[in-house]
Amino acid sequence: MRVLFYVRGMEYLGVGYLMSYLEQQGHSTGLLFDPGIDNNLFYRLPILKPFNRWDRLLKEAEEFSPDLVAVSAFTNVYPFALEFLRKLKKRIDAPVVFGGIHATVLPEYVLENKEIDYVVRGEGEETLAELVDKLEKGESVEDIRNLCLRKDGKSVCNPLRPLVEDLDSLPFPKRQPFFDVGANKSILYMMTSRGCPFACTYCHNSFLKNKLYKEIPGTVKYVRRRSPQNVIEEIRLRTAELPIKMVYFSDEIFTSSKKWLREFLELYGREFREIPFTFSYHHKFIDEEIADMLAAAGHPICTGAIECADVKIRREILKRSDDNGQIRRAAKILKSRGIPVSTCVIFGIPYETEDSRWQTVDLAEEIDPKMINSFLMYPFPGTEIAEIATKGGFLDEEGYERAKRGESSYHQKSLLSAPDIKNASTMAKLLPLYIKGPKAMRPILRYMMHKEIPTLAHGVYLASAPFVYSSFAREWVSDMFRSLLRSNTKKDGKSKIK
Repeated sequence: MRVLFYVRGMEYLGVGYLMSYLEQQGHSTGLLFDPGIDNNLFYRLPILKPFNRWDRLLKEAEEFSPDLVAVSAFTNVYPFALEFLRKLKKRIDAPVVFGGIHATVLPEYVLENKEIDYVVRGEGEETLAELVDKLEKGESVEDIRNLCLRKDGKSVCNPLRPLVEDLDSLPFPKRQPFFDVGANKSILYMMTSRGCPFACTYCHNSFLKNKLYKEIPGTVKYVRRRSPQNVIEEIRLRTAELPIKMVYFSDEIFTSSKKWLREFLELYGREFREIPFTFSYHHKFIDEEIADMLAAAGHPICTGAIECADVKIRREILKRSDDNGQIRRAAKILKSRGIPVSTCVIFGIPYETEDSRWQTVDLAEEIDPKMINSFLMYPFPGTEIAEIATKGGFLDEEGYERAKRGESSYHQKSLLSAPDIKNASTMAKLLPLYIKGPKAMRPILRYMMHKEIPTLAHGVYLASAPFVYSSFAREWVSDMFRSLLRSNTKKDGKSKIK
């Protein structure tokens, strides 16, 4: 069968894995990449919607003539993917399967859209391959595990299959199509593990780990790792065929296994020492030995989240077990080895106070990160924070419905209600400039951060973003605009889908 994948805004590693897995089974795949210039996972600029050029994407889809259309979308991309899908279904008479975290959490809700025929929950390689095989053979698909579908006018979700235990058994994700359309130019996104040892309330892992996969009896661990040799083999392959300038390890926590890390970093430093790599860490998984191993491997850049410096909020609301001492210690150890440290914070958390937010600002200022990402709390459907916000009166029925529709985002207007939510939004927008801008500006910015001026703060954020974010972030933005330009360029009248 011919399966066409629709992706918006960025390279999706999960889709790359699905494409490779289907091709290993003898099927053909294509990528329909929508740059999402007006909206992607990180930002929304409706004024740029005329530049989407969906007409070209629809024509390319027709030329590919798929037997099945597969869509993957995060929550904040979901409404835009759905809008495009509705246009696509008017041009192509092929069934549609929807996957990704939003569909996994809300399968029945997603299936309410008549354009969508199937939903895949959780890990999708085996499920999608079985669906494609049975559709090709004209067999019933009603009993496929992980699959949700409509039956007798109702949505039915089949039981889940076990998680993939041996990640080395999966083929490497397909990369070239993303590079061909300009979704990526020089960053190699890698995943060395699946799952997270923690379940912070605001993260999708609080749903996957504590709800979805608790349904499955068995011995497969939630956190699984590829072997160091398997990861190195993929990096070796991709650096030989693509102009890679940086490796981005997208694991939830890259440093969680010291034994694995030691073996992997020795191999990486031996072959790829000159290629910088970036990753996320948890403060509990950083010590002198790990920092020495990271520094010896080459040029690491790392991110460890503060989220909130108010220990009570962090532990009782976010369910993070680290403390401020561990945060300071980890940053100090890494920086002492010359390793740049970035961080993330969240404002607008249920039950936080202005004092809570200033504790966060002061801790971020003390750490002095290379880059800081400042978010507004978003009640992602299925997460524990959405339940906490609902029970506490911070999220009403309409607000949660808007979250289910994927409206707003953690970069823009909060869906939560609180007496001082405007101040939280103001602080979130001004913090990056406060931390990374000229120190002479801090007094005036600190004065502004005591106010409720979210619109003005938003304008300041937009104006200062090119200067306060790292070269990696600027490279990502460049890739987005590059993919937009390529979507408006077509050679020899032929489809660009590969």
